[in-house]
Amino acid sequence: MLCVILGLADSYVLSEGSTFAWDSCAPHAILRALGGGVVALGAALRARREGHTGEPPEVVYNRPAEGAEGAQRWANSGGIVAYANPQHLRDVLEALGTVPGL
Repeated sequence: MLCVILGLADSYVLSEGSTFAWDSCAPHAILRALGGGVVALGAALRARREGHTGEPPEVVYNRPAEGAEGAQRWANSGGIVAYANPQHLRDVLEALGTVPGL
């Protein structure tokens, strides 16, 4: 995510839930200040497949994941996408929307 903040990468995709809320909250704040953000990858792809055309769901930090226990309640389950430019997010979701299993 730091590479996206610094402009060294257009986006950062993590397709699994191997990070936690505390890993992404500070970079998320910086990216928001730059006009970007961090979205929940799995939820964004589901919303896209269901035809939702609004903004994809951003990662939230004030609610634990339903059905999860222990530290997994705060995991970024389903992966994340960090971006500084909203067009880069749209491009990533368009490309990943065709990948089976995501």
